[in-house]
Amino acid sequence: MADTEDALRNRHTYTVCQIERILGPYLNGAQRASVCEAATHPSASLAVTGAAAYLGGHLVFAKAVMVSRVAGADGPRRWVKVVEETELPDDVPTGVLAEGRQVLLYRHDGTLYALDNLCSHAAGLLSRGTVEGLTVTCPLHGSQYCLADGSVRRGPSHQPQPVIRTRARNGWIEVRGNQPAPRRRANGRK
Repeated sequence: MADTEDALRNRHTYTVCQIERILGPYLNGAQRASVCEAATHPSASLAVTGAAAYLGGHLVFAKAVMVSRVAGADGPRRWVKVVEETELPDDVPTGVLAEGRQVLLYRHDGTLYALDNLCSHAAGLLSRGTVEGLTVTCPLHGSQYCLADGSVRRGPSHQPQPVIRTRARNGWIEVRGNQPAPRRRANGRK
Protein backbone atom coordinates (compact mmCIF):
# COMPACT_ATOMS: atom_id res chain seq x y z
CA MET A 1 0.00 0.00 0.00
CA ALA A 2 2.85 2.38 0.81
CA ASP A 3 4.34 1.78 -2.65
CA THR A 4 1.07 2.79 -4.27
CA GLU A 5 0.87 5.99 -2.22
CA ASP A 6 4.50 6.84 -3.08
CA ALA A 7 3.84 6.20 -6.77
CA LEU A 8 0.75 8.45 -6.71
CA ARG A 9 2.65 11.16 -4.83
CA ASN A 10 5.54 10.99 -7.35
CA ARG A 11 3.12 11.17 -10.29
CA HIS A 12 1.30 14.08 -8.62
CA THR A 13 4.59 15.92 -7.98
CA TYR A 14 5.70 15.33 -11.58
CA THR A 15 2.39 16.68 -12.93
CA VAL A 16 2.54 19.78 -10.75
CA CYS A 17 6.13 20.44 -11.78
CA GLN A 18 5.18 20.12 -15.45
CA ILE A 19 2.39 22.64 -14.95
CA GLU A 20 4.90 24.90 -13.23
CA ARG A 21 7.17 24.63 -16.29
CA ILE A 22 4.29 25.79 -18.49
CA LEU A 23 3.24 28.61 -16.17
CA GLY A 24 6.85 29.54 -15.30
CA PRO A 25 7.08 32.62 -17.53
CA TYR A 26 4.00 34.06 -15.79
CA LEU A 27 5.34 33.51 -12.24
CA ASN A 28 8.09 35.36 -10.40
CA GLY A 29 11.10 33.47 -8.97
CA ALA A 30 9.68 32.90 -5.48
CA GLN A 31 6.37 31.61 -6.84
CA ARG A 32 8.18 29.28 -9.24
CA ALA A 33 10.30 27.73 -6.47
CA SER A 34 7.34 27.30 -4.14
CA VAL A 35 5.15 25.43 -6.65
CA CYS A 36 7.38 22.33 -6.84
CA GLU A 37 8.26 22.43 -3.13
CA ALA A 38 4.59 22.48 -2.16
CA ALA A 39 3.50 19.91 -4.74
CA THR A 40 2.43 17.40 -2.12
CA HIS A 41 0.04 19.83 -0.40
CA PRO A 42 -3.59 19.78 -1.53
CA SER A 43 -3.85 23.56 -1.28
CA ALA A 44 -0.92 23.93 -3.68
CA SER A 45 -2.64 21.60 -6.13
CA LEU A 46 -5.79 23.67 -5.90
CA ALA A 47 -3.81 26.86 -6.49
CA VAL A 48 -2.09 25.43 -9.56
CA THR A 49 -5.41 24.15 -10.92
CA GLY A 50 -6.96 27.57 -10.38
CA ALA A 51 -4.03 29.28 -12.11
CA ALA A 52 -4.33 26.89 -15.06
CA ALA A 53 -8.08 27.53 -15.30
CA TYR A 54 -7.49 31.27 -15.21
CA LEU A 55 -4.85 31.05 -17.94
CA GLY A 56 -7.10 28.85 -20.10
CA GLY A 57 -10.02 31.23 -19.68
CA HIS A 58 -7.81 34.19 -20.51
CA LEU A 59 -6.54 32.53 -23.69
CA VAL A 60 -10.02 31.60 -24.90
CA PHE A 61 -12.07 34.63 -23.87
CA ALA A 62 -9.53 37.48 -24.03
CA LYS A 63 -7.19 36.28 -26.80
CA ALA A 64 -9.75 34.13 -28.71
CA VAL A 65 -7.38 31.19 -29.08
CA MET A 66 -9.13 28.23 -30.80
CA VAL A 67 -12.33 30.22 -31.34
CA SER A 68 -14.18 30.37 -34.64
CA ARG A 69 -13.93 33.90 -36.02
CA VAL A 70 -17.14 33.52 -38.02
CA ALA A 71 -19.39 31.82 -35.47
CA GLY A 72 -21.88 34.70 -35.16
CA ALA A 73 -22.14 35.59 -38.84
CA ASP A 74 -25.53 34.76 -40.31
CA GLY A 75 -26.59 37.55 -42.69
CA PRO A 76 -27.70 38.79 -45.07
CA ARG A 77 -31.22 37.59 -44.33
CA ARG A 78 -32.51 38.14 -47.86
CA TRP A 79 -31.13 37.71 -51.36
CA VAL A 80 -28.66 40.54 -52.03
CA LYS A 81 -27.12 41.52 -55.37
CA VAL A 82 -23.35 41.59 -54.96
CA VAL A 83 -21.79 41.60 -58.44
CA GLU A 84 -22.85 41.43 -62.07
CA GLU A 85 -22.35 38.01 -63.64
CA THR A 86 -20.07 39.43 -66.31
CA GLU A 87 -17.75 40.93 -63.68
CA LEU A 88 -17.02 37.63 -61.90
CA PRO A 89 -14.20 35.85 -63.74
CA ASP A 90 -13.98 32.06 -63.79
CA ASP A 91 -11.47 30.36 -61.46
CA VAL A 92 -10.53 33.57 -59.60
CA PRO A 93 -11.39 33.95 -55.90
CA THR A 94 -13.28 37.23 -55.47
CA GLY A 95 -14.20 39.00 -52.26
CA VAL A 96 -17.46 40.96 -52.09
CA LEU A 97 -19.44 42.71 -49.37
CA ALA A 98 -23.07 41.75 -48.75
CA GLU A 99 -24.80 43.94 -46.15
CA GLY A 100 -21.67 44.11 -44.01
CA ARG A 101 -20.65 40.46 -44.39
CA GLN A 102 -17.55 39.60 -46.37
CA VAL A 103 -18.18 36.81 -48.87
CA LEU A 104 -15.81 34.77 -51.03
CA LEU A 105 -17.25 34.06 -54.49
CA TYR A 106 -15.72 31.51 -56.84
CA ARG A 107 -17.02 30.25 -60.19
CA HIS A 108 -15.70 27.04 -61.72
CA ASP A 109 -17.19 25.41 -64.84
CA GLY A 110 -20.34 27.50 -64.45
CA THR A 111 -20.94 26.50 -60.82
CA LEU A 112 -20.97 29.23 -58.17
CA TYR A 113 -19.45 28.70 -54.73
CA ALA A 114 -19.67 31.11 -51.80
CA LEU A 115 -18.06 30.93 -48.36
CA ASP A 116 -17.58 33.42 -45.59
CA ASN A 117 -14.49 35.35 -46.72
CA LEU A 118 -12.99 35.54 -43.21
CA CYS A 119 -11.03 32.42 -42.26
CA SER A 120 -12.58 30.81 -39.17
CA HIS A 121 -9.08 30.28 -37.74
CA ALA A 122 -7.47 33.72 -37.85
CA ALA A 123 -9.85 35.94 -39.89
CA GLY A 124 -7.58 36.06 -42.95
CA LEU A 125 -9.22 37.02 -46.23
CA LEU A 126 -9.73 33.80 -48.20
CA SER A 127 -10.18 35.81 -51.40
CA ARG A 128 -6.45 36.59 -51.20
CA GLY A 129 -5.60 32.89 -51.03
CA THR A 130 -5.12 30.32 -53.76
CA VAL A 131 -7.64 27.79 -55.06
CA GLU A 132 -6.64 24.35 -56.30
CA GLY A 133 -9.11 21.57 -56.99
CA LEU A 134 -12.02 23.45 -55.33
CA THR A 135 -9.97 23.87 -52.13
CA VAL A 136 -9.17 27.41 -50.98
CA THR A 137 -6.03 28.06 -48.90
CA CYS A 138 -5.94 30.88 -46.34
CA PRO A 139 -2.95 33.17 -46.99
CA LEU A 140 -2.21 33.66 -43.26
CA HIS A 141 -1.61 30.17 -41.83
CA GLY A 142 -2.42 27.79 -44.67
CA SER A 143 -5.76 26.40 -43.49
CA GLN A 144 -7.60 24.77 -46.39
CA TYR A 145 -11.36 24.62 -46.91
CA CYS A 146 -13.55 22.82 -49.44
CA LEU A 147 -15.51 25.35 -51.50
CA ALA A 148 -18.48 23.00 -51.90
CA ASP A 149 -19.23 22.34 -48.22
CA GLY A 150 -16.81 24.50 -46.18
CA SER A 151 -15.18 21.51 -44.48
CA VAL A 152 -11.59 21.76 -43.23
CA ARG A 153 -9.17 19.96 -45.56
CA ARG A 154 -6.03 20.92 -43.62
CA GLY A 155 -5.46 22.83 -40.38
CA PRO A 156 -4.49 24.65 -38.27
CA SER A 157 -8.21 25.52 -38.42
CA HIS A 158 -10.61 23.27 -36.53
CA GLN A 159 -13.83 25.02 -37.52
CA PRO A 160 -15.49 24.70 -40.95
CA GLN A 161 -16.23 27.75 -43.07
CA PRO A 162 -19.90 28.77 -43.30
CA VAL A 163 -21.31 28.10 -46.76
CA ILE A 164 -23.40 30.94 -48.14
CA ARG A 165 -26.23 30.32 -50.57
CA THR A 166 -25.72 31.89 -53.97
CA ARG A 167 -27.57 32.15 -57.25
CA ALA A 168 -27.40 33.91 -60.60
CA ARG A 169 -30.53 35.89 -61.39
CA ASN A 170 -31.27 38.55 -64.02
CA GLY A 171 -27.59 39.06 -64.81
CA TRP A 172 -26.58 39.45 -61.14
CA ILE A 173 -24.97 37.13 -58.65
CA GLU A 174 -26.92 37.16 -55.41
CA VAL A 175 -26.08 35.75 -51.99
CA ARG A 176 -28.14 34.98 -48.91
CA GLY A 177 -26.86 34.16 -45.43
CA ASN A 178 -27.18 31.04 -43.37
CA GLN A 179 -30.56 31.75 -41.80
CA PRO A 180 -33.60 33.28 -43.46
CA ALA A 181 -35.47 36.07 -41.72
CA PRO A 182 -38.33 34.91 -39.51
CA ARG A 183 -41.69 35.14 -41.25
CA ARG A 184 -44.63 37.04 -39.86
CA ARG A 185 -47.97 35.37 -39.53
CA ALA A 186 -50.54 36.17 -42.19
CA ASN A 187 -52.85 37.94 -39.73
CA GLY A 188 -50.07 40.33 -38.64
CA ARG A 189 -49.59 38.94 -35.11
CA LYS A 190 -46.23 37.70 -33.93
